[in-house]
Amino acid sequence: GDQRGVAVSLDQIAQIEQLLGKTEDAAKHYQEELKIEQDIGDQSGMARALTNYGDLEQSQGRFDQALDATKKALQIYMTLSDQTDEATALNNVGNIYFKKGQYTDALTNFQQALTLREKMNNPANVAMVLNNMGQSYQKLGQYDKALANYLKALDSAHKAGDRFWIAASSGSMASLFEIQGRYGAALKAAQESYQNMQVLGQKDEQTATIEADDGLALALGGAELTMEELGRLYLMLGNRGVPMPLRYEHSAGQAEGGAGAPHALSEAAAFITLQMLDTNIRPDTGRPAAPPVAWKT
Repeated sequence: GDQRGVAVSLDQIAQIEQLLGKTEDAAKHYQEELKIEQDIGDQSGMARALTNYGDLEQSQGRFDQALDATKKALQIYMTLSDQTDEATALNNVGNIYFKKGQYTDALTNFQQALTLREKMNNPANVAMVLNNMGQSYQKLGQYDKALANYLKALDSAHKAGDRFWIAASSGSMASLFEIQGRYGAALKAAQESYQNMQVLGQKDEQTATIEADDGLALALGGAELTMEELGRLYLMLGNRGVPMPLRYEHSAGQAEGGAGAPHALSEAAAFITLQMLDTNIRPDTGRPAAPPVAWKT
């Protein structure tokens, strides 16, 4: 049979299962895909399977497994001289180190990704990596370097005309200014982030409806809620704005839902909100959290 076609089909199945929250099934099919790609000697297919498997492991908080798979994919991309995917893999490795709280290692990989992205003259991707570097410096408490990278990211995003990364970089700056007590500057940066989100058309009818009922303000403490209601709102933020049912016991298994479900909050709003919470300092120590924790206050 067509083994390459089987591998591609397995990849598609695994991605759908991942969206449905069937993570164990997805992991199994990514592994089966990888085995086929190894048997037929398809280096590019092996890298794809490893990348997707690494993404799955990262989403489940299994960072060591994610790092191992993503580094293997990176080595293949380097062997193939595929600088586009090499840069993506370097950024992914940096993200995993960031989530592990290893910010210096994250910066090493982000810097390598930035070098490749700058050679490709793609300002939107440059903005993304610079924003990641800024967050790493912020976690290390090196606020001057964090701000310098955020400003470079913002400039690159403006050059690209990419409003999403303009919004994301502005949101990062707002969180930094808030930590520094520069509330006027924080407000200005947050307003720029919000305005660009509006231009992106993120305030669709569903988003407008939930905002009319307090929406994001509820999750951030703007109204009285039960613990279950608050838990659902935070779960929605963590699921990119898509509501999912609560799971009360570990034995209940992975909650179904998410795929095809309507957004109660735009993905961009959820991303930037979590980003701002994640860069808050720990309230008990006054220092950045390691590993990252999205502190409300």
